[in-house]
Amino acid sequence: MTELLPSKSDICSNAEDSSTDMLLVGFESYMVNEQGLSQGTIRGRMFMIHRYLKACAENAIIDVFSSYAAEEFLKFLRLKKRYSRRSLQYVTYCLRAFFRYGASCGRCNKLLVDCLRSTRVYSLASVPTGPNWSDVRRLISESCGDKPSDIRACAVLMLLTVYGLRPSEVKSLVLSDFDWEHERLTITSTKQIRRKRIFPLSRPVGEAVLRYLQEVRPRSSYK
Repeated sequence: MTELLPSKSDICSNAEDSSTDMLLVGFESYMVNEQGLSQGTIRGRMFMIHRYLKACAENAIIDVFSSYAAEEFLKFLRLKKRYSRRSLQYVTYCLRAFFRYGASCGRCNKLLVDCLRSTRVYSLASVPTGPNWSDVRRLISESCGDKPSDIRACAVLMLLTVYGLRPSEVKSLVLSDFDWEHERLTITSTKQIRRKRIFPLSRPVGEAVLRYLQEVRPRSSYK
């Protein structure tokens, strides 16, 4: 099969033809003959570059080996919001490979390859921002026992999960922050500028805190 593909000189001469078919044939031959890539890699890149060339044609972009064309294509994919960071990174890799082919044929400057910046992928991007609410409810249920440590843990967990407080904010709570009559809770931010936020006092949270105060908290002059 390799013998039937055009040589590098044929690839470069054919690359002068701006038709999509000739570009795809030349790009495929370049990946097979010059790079020796696997069929799986070639198929993936061919599929993506076919989409790229089709988008260029639909938008009357003649110079497919331009940073403008590539950036417009990436912008289009980002706006669709169906592509993850990792998917956009892969698209950029495919475009870079296509531009390397263009540079090998004199269709563009090889420095353009470095102009295509890959989307940054964070190592923990796929990690959930927090546990599912069903898991949180199960944790609270298992923690809310009758032991003094369980009663205290239940009150703390309720404050952390229902109001999304930081541990430092829970630690800094005082009795005057709980307005039992009007069912309000005042939270003083402990990060940067100190400011007060007032929330409705959730009944389950209020009951958990009240039980801790009545049954567990040692009598003290501190509030």
